[in-house]
Amino acid sequence: MCNYGKELIKKPLKVIVTNLGENVNSKYADYSPLVSLDEETLIFTTRRKGGASDRMESNGLYFEDVFVSEAKDEKWQPAKPISAKINSQGHEATVNLSADGLKLLLYKDDNGNGNIYLSEFKANEWQEPAYVSAPINTASWETHACFSSDNRTLYFTSNRSGGYGGRDIYKCLRLPNGEWGPAENLGPIINTPYDEDGVFIHPDGKQIFFSSKGHKSMGGFDIFTSYIGDEENGYWTTPQNYGHPVNTPDDEVFFVTTADGLRGFYSSDKEGGFGEKDIYMITFPEFEPRDITVLVGKVINYTKEDISSSKIYLMNTKNNDTIQVLQVNGISGKFGTNLPVGNNYKAVYVVNGKELLSETLEVPKGKRYQVIKRELTYGTPPDSTTIDDSLSQFAKLCDPKKSNYQLNFKYNKKQIDIKSAEFVSFIDAIAICIKNNPSLQIQIESSASTVPTITYTTNTNLANVRAKEAKDKFVKALIAKGVSVDSMKFLEPISKVQGPEYNKDAQENAAVYEQYQYIRIAVR
Repeated sequence: MCNYGKELIKKPLKVIVTNLGENVNSKYADYSPLVSLDEETLIFTTRRKGGASDRMESNGLYFEDVFVSEAKDEKWQPAKPISAKINSQGHEATVNLSADGLKLLLYKDDNGNGNIYLSEFKANEWQEPAYVSAPINTASWETHACFSSDNRTLYFTSNRSGGYGGRDIYKCLRLPNGEWGPAENLGPIINTPYDEDGVFIHPDGKQIFFSSKGHKSMGGFDIFTSYIGDEENGYWTTPQNYGHPVNTPDDEVFFVTTADGLRGFYSSDKEGGFGEKDIYMITFPEFEPRDITVLVGKVINYTKEDISSSKIYLMNTKNNDTIQVLQVNGISGKFGTNLPVGNNYKAVYVVNGKELLSETLEVPKGKRYQVIKRELTYGTPPDSTTIDDSLSQFAKLCDPKKSNYQLNFKYNKKQIDIKSAEFVSFIDAIAICIKNNPSLQIQIESSASTVPTITYTTNTNLANVRAKEAKDKFVKALIAKGVSVDSMKFLEPISKVQGPEYNKDAQENAAVYEQYQYIRIAVR
């Protein structure tokens, strides 16, 4: 271990280690972080005061509780207890979070016999953790577990008899009836005569991370990684030490990575923290992004209805097989999953029995890390134009003289404010028009003034860039309203350079030229 540790220290990984700050960490132990697919939710274990109880063990440590922090404006908000149904008077510790963010695996020490528990997000809240039955839990010690991104495989650690020694990593496949099939040991390539723990499978299903006291370790538990070498038979490559400074002579057990593989989260008691153990983010600036496509989205619910039963159906377009059915978080409206690359998928978004959108998602190989974001609205925003279903109102909305939107630009700018009340109102109206009248056509007219542009070389280029920006934002906004791409018919865009001949005397009077710098979107 000492000799190998010297080798690793001579060739350290180039990393950036960032403490997640006082909103997450405390003067007590904080560890076992779990991060949602969109990296906006952090769930972790803490031994701080102020949890479900202020009971202490004989060693002076408070009982373990589960806390959660949400990211806002790229900053973690103050952590708080996750749910009274999860935290109890005893110990609860985080184990793993499913890719859809709706299944939380927990560890409980049941009188010395550790077991895995599962809490599901239903009826707009986390439910009381349920004991995971055999073949996952047994009379032996089960310490850790994680789902594959499609929730069809569960990896876990256990010291049950018949293994290769100590705690081993196993997996179970979900059967057609929803039950878990027999436990299968991952074999001697992964497992050693020593302990393995802290298993985590990357969202692409092709890379596993785990902790081990065996293999080529520099001391205690080290983080190792292995790739699946044969997808059909499940053979794994020889595990590689994740290197220094991720690994140290102390124990490194709980480590999870982001979908793109460029960041990891773990806990450490290194100097300079807020307490006994703190949670850190590790950034790997020299790593290449993973070849993975992630679908993340949100349903914005403007009604008082419960949308927790809403689903997104994903079908392989080659054979029309349904490969996944995603659930929507009833409170946040979020959903997400990994889409295996090399296929096209039909996605159908259904909220409370109403189909909001049906589209085809292209997921080719070789795109590196790709995020498909979708934001859909259910109901009518309170600040948008009220739409009634009468023919007279519909006729008004589709009147070419009224169904247009114009935005004027400042000098050399192209951005469109899609959150403005005017734009949102316009999109609400046009979405209804197009859905009910597929013959409608969309005309985009872009203009630049005669004032010389620096960034875009020529004024014609600037006008064209504004047209492209407008179309991209317009299409995304309509998709979010449930309008299919196939029903959008665009006329040839009109690009202009117009206005009085530029002269320095008029430069101070920006309004002279601003009126000629605009985007106009109209429905014909």
